[in-house]
Amino acid sequence: MNALHGGPVAVTFARLRHLDEHLAAEVGQPEGSEWYSLDTVVSGGHLDSWLESLVREKDGQRDVAGAYLGSWLTGALVSVPVSALVLERRVPHVGAGLWLHRHQEGWFDRVAFASARVDVLADDPQADHPDAVVLADEATLADRYAESLVETLTPLLEAVRRGAAYGLRGLWGAVADDITGTALRVARQTGTDGWAAWNLSQAVLDHLAARQTLLRRRPTPFPVTWRGGEALFQVKGTCCLYYKTHDGPLDPDGDSYCITCPFRYDDNRLSRLRRQLEHPE
Repeated sequence: MNALHGGPVAVTFARLRHLDEHLAAEVGQPEGSEWYSLDTVVSGGHLDSWLESLVREKDGQRDVAGAYLGSWLTGALVSVPVSALVLERRVPHVGAGLWLHRHQEGWFDRVAFASARVDVLADDPQADHPDAVVLADEATLADRYAESLVETLTPLLEAVRRGAAYGLRGLWGAVADDITGTALRVARQTGTDGWAAWNLSQAVLDHLAARQTLLRRRPTPFPVTWRGGEALFQVKGTCCLYYKTHDGPLDPDGDSYCITCPFRYDDNRLSRLRRQLEHPE
């Protein structure tokens, strides 16, 4: 790998990785059999193969397999850029020249960017670096990212839809949930303003929805007061279908639904999130 040291992208990636090992990103063309160029994920037949493997794993439930694969692909294009946007007002360029590293369990645990180019604002400390593309304001930063995300994700999600009994509205709804969930999670991890992260994520979704009309359902904010103050979470707008893989009863107060699922009761959601904050172990 041809690592680029000291540039704004490399500096940001190092900071993100220090914050959370799941925010793993690299600069330069990677080596290894488990790296896949985003340009060939569909044309090379990889997506179809991954989907069929998931269908078998999920007991033939093609809709569940489609929801999971769509979420994993989305996460690979959202986690690092949105975290960088929230924490540093920087966005690495998403699109051509992106590689995904596939974990042995099927999800993507690392991404690699061929280009070190990054969108920044004029007051960025590395705005004069050759790799920095200075944009006029935060709204333009959010808009440029939304544009590249729609362009990159559209063929991937359409390919998932063709192979799975899961609709594009659900797939794009999961994109909205992932963008907001990532923004709020990194804000909680760093103790930064959750509502500012919320507003920035919603600006991205506004620009996204203007370009992709299938994005209909969006998350809603869910503040949790606890002895440490207030933490902001979301209630997802779209169910990820996890409940269809659960062996127990479908109880909105039980473990068959994600904690941020729209089908869970809010009073139970509140108590669970508060307990999670007060007893993180």
